[in-house]
Amino acid sequence: MTRRYGILVGTLVLMGVAPFVGRARAQVEEFHPLHIEVVPTADRYPAGASYPLLFRVTVDRPWHVNSREPNDEFLIPTTITLDPPGGMNVGRVSFPRPVWKKFAFSDTELSVYEGEFYVGSSITLPPTVEPGQVVVNGTIEYQACNDSSCLPPQREPFQVAMAVVAPGESYRKLNEEALAAFQASTAQTPGGGTFGDTFGSRGLLITFLLVYIGGLALNLTPCVYPLIPITVGYFGGQSGGRKGRLLVHAVLYVVGMSITYSLLGVFASLTGSMLGQALQNPVVLVFLALVMIVLALSMFGLYEIRLPAFLAQGAGQTKPGYLGTTFMGLTIGIIAAPCIGPFVLGLMTYVGKEGNPFLGFLLFFTLAIGLGTPFLFLALFSGEINRLPRSGDWMTWISKVFGFVLLAMAVYFLSPLLSATPLEWIIMALAVAAGLYLGFLEGSGKGRPVFLWIKRAVGVSAVVAGAYFVTLVGGPAHGPSWIAYDATVLEEQKAARSPAVIDFSADWCIPCKELEHYTFSDPRVLDLSRDLMLVKADLTNYQSSESVHLREKFHIKGVPT
Repeated sequence: MTRRYGILVGTLVLMGVAPFVGRARAQVEEFHPLHIEVVPTADRYPAGASYPLLFRVTVDRPWHVNSREPNDEFLIPTTITLDPPGGMNVGRVSFPRPVWKKFAFSDTELSVYEGEFYVGSSITLPPTVEPGQVVVNGTIEYQACNDSSCLPPQREPFQVAMAVVAPGESYRKLNEEALAAFQASTAQTPGGGTFGDTFGSRGLLITFLLVYIGGLALNLTPCVYPLIPITVGYFGGQSGGRKGRLLVHAVLYVVGMSITYSLLGVFASLTGSMLGQALQNPVVLVFLALVMIVLALSMFGLYEIRLPAFLAQGAGQTKPGYLGTTFMGLTIGIIAAPCIGPFVLGLMTYVGKEGNPFLGFLLFFTLAIGLGTPFLFLALFSGEINRLPRSGDWMTWISKVFGFVLLAMAVYFLSPLLSATPLEWIIMALAVAAGLYLGFLEGSGKGRPVFLWIKRAVGVSAVVAGAYFVTLVGGPAHGPSWIAYDATVLEEQKAARSPAVIDFSADWCIPCKELEHYTFSDPRVLDLSRDLMLVKADLTNYQSSESVHLREKFHIKGVPT
């Protein structure tokens, strides 16, 4: 009897408590301790410009959420993703500095967010956006914890509504104090491993210095090599007159290069496209190769390239040639663009996040000044060449040397479009032709034993240089094994918490070839890659639906990535 009574009482108790348990569980599952609020930065947004996006995030106490880069791999990071309508671009989402706290469930301090803080980004509205209401969909993902327990990871959608008006219309800035507070909270945020993070964490003065040094370093990339003979050849004929005038020519040449890169860089940052990608497609590669051939034939004396008369007349009678030098700098620097793309990606990210085209112009101008500094001295030196003793005879021979260098660069630009075997034969034939002609058939230097000995040495060296170019364009020696991109396989890797590397490349990408030949075949890289799944994503057909999907999914601005 007592046992039956106990069972009856227990059953009644459970029946009475069960609804409350279920209700409590539902309340826990529905509890959202984090709230995100869109903070407008303008009363309306004229198309054709970039604007900051600002979000106020509030975490109810005593809860906290993990930072965007938690220091333990089992912790869920706090992330915000933005999905703008077609044709618009959003910048990198920036979080403030986290706070470090010790909790009962962890032996070390954790980086977290708590209370109220701001998160920011930027959006670029192209001039073609129709006036009206524009909605940007967003999602915030987080996991909230207190000192003793954690809620399940949560994902909450939100929307950013913007009143877009026609380009050029006036607007009023809003919440400038909140925006300034957010910028102050991110001014010293430790970098996350990208150039953009490094730029944003150093302050403007150090940022400009780093960008300038980066421009100097770009002179080590192979796409810059064609500019050397072009610069020497051009300024070899600019040495007449006073030395000060030669300096002005050199400065105008570098300033012209800088203006070109500044405008193209700002365009790239506003459109979200990689400059290098646009200048590596097959049509442009063929065009660049033709430019190299045309310049090479002028070095051989078949014709002389002059600035059009209507442009030359615009320079005026008092300063003839200044406009021509500036025009030369404006146009010639574009040859180096295919190799600067990977570097400027980080700079583009930073400029896009700031949403300030003027700052973007200054940063890219600084980058181009760094790139052009060696050419300033090269131009000054080149202008002095004609003043050396007996310059005429051997300068003619040097011009032909540069002609063969330009032909080699034409082959270099075409190398992604040709298979390895015919390319190797072309390079070998060019090297042999250069060696025979420059070393033995070219008629200058008769009666000058030292000069003839130099010619013979250069002729032999040309054959050796041909062997070097063959190693550049041939297949990678002993490189790692790659598998074609497969989303299913990658999801399996992710579920197994096994690391994978995805290499986004294309057949027309010259820096991708260099990665294959020099980086991936390096013994240290091979050793480190043994425990990784190596995946190759081929973006050769850059505008295909598959490539567009991959570029959008992984936020690829250009190749190589």
